[in-house]
Amino acid sequence: MRIKTVEEQLVKLSVTEEERKRHADLIQECLEREKRLNSNRVKIQEGMKAVTANLQTIGHTMEIINLGLRELSGRLAEITLRLSPVSKLPRA
Repeated sequence: MRIKTVEEQLVKLSVTEEERKRHADLIQECLEREKRLNSNRVKIQEGMKAVTANLQTIGHTMEIINLGLRELSGRLAEITLRLSPVSKLPRA
């Protein structure tokens, strides 16, 4: 859902020039807040993109670590078998 701008709301409410002059301070404050909100919205979107990119990097790094740990686990099992005394080895 699209949020209407201050100007769109004023037009929708058919605010007259006299009413605009009477409430100029309030309208100006709303316009300034609208600008800040738009600026913050852009910053939030940029932040979300950066967080997403960082999470993807973390995920990729975790996959690499997982592969390394699997390889090390296999090597450890092989070393354990080689260093175990024959009497401790399982028999088929």
